[in-house]
Amino acid sequence: MKKILIIVLIFAASMSLESKAQGSYEFHYQVSFPMGEFSDFVGKPGWLGFSGQWMKYLENDRLSIGANLSYFYFSDKQGIKTVDAGETTTYTGYVVDFTNIYGLMGVVQYDLKPRREQLVPFIRIGLGTDYQDQRKDIGLYEFKADGFQFMSNAEFGLRINTGNTMNWIVAATYHYMPASSDMVNTSFAGIKIGIHGFNY
Repeated sequence: MKKILIIVLIFAASMSLESKAQGSYEFHYQVSFPMGEFSDFVGKPGWLGFSGQWMKYLENDRLSIGANLSYFYFSDKQGIKTVDAGETTTYTGYVVDFTNIYGLMGVVQYDLKPRREQLVPFIRIGLGTDYQDQRKDIGLYEFKADGFQFMSNAEFGLRINTGNTMNWIVAATYHYMPASSDMVNTSFAGIKIGIHGFNY
């Protein structure tokens, strides 16, 4: 709860910036690729990933802060297997590993070129929290680990300005969430595309 409160306060602070500050919004679709320990849990790409973001520019013409909401789903159908569930217990059945991830982060972005140029590369860093439920279905049995985690994100992208108020975003991104509440370390890289709108 403390992590959620911190992110909400960051979002509220960004909303209360002086009126001359200028902002933008984005909506993204992302394909994600599990890495590290997480790839042992779900080894297949996650084709379902969405995020929305609101940013407000500061007096520095290239620096903005804001908030990001995201959802990711990963699933790995492994077929009929025998799984060791303890010292003397095994289960045999059709195995499916899957997880849902709901994220909320505060975000800082720096544009590497003036924001009104046609091609604007940028870097972003996000910190916040997520709720995740990692599940393993083995036939009629289900094993679940869920809870809140610390969530971090690093991103490098390119904004393609079309000359209108609606533009395009392409970015490479990386998320990391440390192990918590019996959940494994969660890390994945991704490629996302999106639309970018602004009121500046």
